[in-house]
Amino acid sequence: MDNVEELEKICQKIIKLDPKMRSTRLINSRGHLIAGGMKDGIMSLEDQKQDEMMFMELALRVRMRHEFDAEFGEVHFSMSYRDKVIVMSFPLSNDDVLDLLHNYF
Repeated sequence: MDNVEELEKICQKIIKLDPKMRSTRLINSRGHLIAGGMKDGIMSLEDQKQDEMMFMELALRVRMRHEFDAEFGEVHFSMSYRDKVIVMSFPLSNDDVLDLLHNYF
């Protein structure tokens, strides 16, 4: 995915699907933010340095999950149900990741 403007538009469309959506982010296979971010008016729960660490960890997790594709099949999405948010990650065909943070309270 190369066109950043188009990717930003896609992220904005996704974030508008649900009023409880906090953020929609596209992260590349090296853990760098490509497009998206927090919904306007919503404060991030983590600082920028923590974001960067989370993105790198997420990219590594996506790559590591490929190790079990032969046995279990491909991962279509992963979800973490946490105390403050639900985190959904959707691996894309080029190992980029669509990452969504959603409030459930």
